[in-house]
Amino acid sequence: MRNGHPWRVSGIMQRSYEVSSGKHTGKRKISKRGRSRIRNLLYLAALGTVKKQGIMHAYYTRLLGNSLHKTSALVAVARKLLKIIHAVVRDECMYVREEKEVEQKAA
Repeated sequence: MRNGHPWRVSGIMQRSYEVSSGKHTGKRKISKRGRSRIRNLLYLAALGTVKKQGIMHAYYTRLLGNSLHKTSALVAVARKLLKIIHAVVRDECMYVREEKEVEQKAA
């Protein structure tokens, strides 16, 4: 991407926000900044990768273990996927999983 990072264009923020006022704690929502089509596709891709046999399942469960809300954890997974996609396109190479991730999954 020219002039910036791809997550700025997509609107994938590190944390989702919640609408709350006073004692009322609202529902968490994903930021509406950026391109909605890209954001929706990344969110759906994140849902697919956090399944039990998915490549991001261990990362997702670690985020949930750190007391992160499910929506925020999915946004973090989507952002990580976007970073991987950006690196693959930028470097014009194939995606290869790290050996550390494969060993952890096998154990």
